[in-house]
Order: sequence, then C-alpha cells, then structure tokens
Amino acid sequence: LLTALCFLVYPQYPFLYLGVALLALANVFDEFAVVNYNAMLPGIAGREHIGRVSGQGWALGYFGGILALAIVLFGFVTPGFLGIPEEDALNVRAVALFSGLWIALFSIPVLVVVPEIRPTRRGPRPSVAASYRQLWATLRGLYRDAPQTLWFLLSSAVFRDGLNAVFTFGGVIAAGTFGFTLAEVIVFAIVGNVAAGVGALVG
Repeated sequence: LLTALCFLVYPQYPFLYLGVALLALANVFDEFAVVNYNAMLPGIAGREHIGRVSGQGWALGYFGGILALAIVLFGFVTPGFLGIPEEDALNVRAVALFSGLWIALFSIPVLVVVPEIRPTRRGPRPSVAASYRQLWATLRGLYRDAPQTLWFLLSSAVFRDGLNAVFTFGGVIAAGTFGFTLAEVIVFAIVGNVAAGVGALVG
C-alpha cells in the first residue's frame, strides 16, 4: 500500500517529504516482514536444503526484478507501449501502482501455500520489551561463549546494509554523477540484477 501511494508524489519539491516518508515507512515494514519471511525457511526447506532453497529464492527474486524492470522500461518509460501520458510524470508515478500490485500479487503464494507454524509454548506471548530483553541476553551469551559468532553476525549485518545501499543508491549515483537517463538507469538495474541473480544461484 505504501509503495502504491508513492503515485501521489509529484516531481515537485514540496512532495519530497511525502516521498521520503512513504519510502521510509515501506522499508520499516519490509524489514519486519523479512524477519518472518526468513524464519519460514527451515520449515519450508528442511535443515539439509536451507542453503540451496535460500539461494534459489534470492535468484528468483532478482530474476523477477529483471522482468519487472523490463515491463517498466518498455511499458512505462520508453517507448511506453502502455500509452500513459508523461504530463506531471504520470508515466513514472504509475510505476508505483505497478510495483504495489507486483508486491501484492507475488505475496499471495506465501500467504496461501506456506502453512502456519503453531506456537510451541502455551500461555500468553511475551511482550515486545520481554523479547528485547531475551535478545540482549542472547547477545551477551554469544559475546561470552562464542564471540566469533557475534562478530560474524555484526559484520554480516554491516555487509547486507552496504549491499542494500549499493542497490538503493546505484541508480541515484548513475543519474546524478554519470548523467544516466532514466532508461539507462533501468538498463543498469537490469544488468545488476542479472549479475546478482546468477551469483545467488551459483552461490
């Protein structure tokens, strides 16, 4: 919904704050969703196939991104076979509606097919505060008993954030620093997704 609402962001300065707020909130919800999404992996793949299924899932995500970017490039941007007018950047803003629909559509298989895991503990669920106390206790235990695991988790988090930054700001740098047109930025993103998809699949 937040992604689709970016349709309301016009290419004018006063709309900058609306756009930033929508994207920030969408990323917050995305990060919460990813935690639950990743937690489903052992139940779907089984312990012996986690790496293979995870890599295939990442690769399919990248290849799906290639398809979505191709639709955006040829359907919305150039030559724009959907025929959406360019006034007030309507054709570019319509990409937000397309992206929101794309997210919703490809979330359906997970929501419908993946079975719910029943809670193992009985009684009331722990509060958010209690969950964070348990998290800090776990981190302290790791620091004491397996510091190399804690350092691995920290470096992995920094690495993933850096990778996300490259994908997030790659288009901005390409356009702002190297003067790429919108169409060239999309082609650049497609090439990046091809490399990432093949890497995830092989890895």
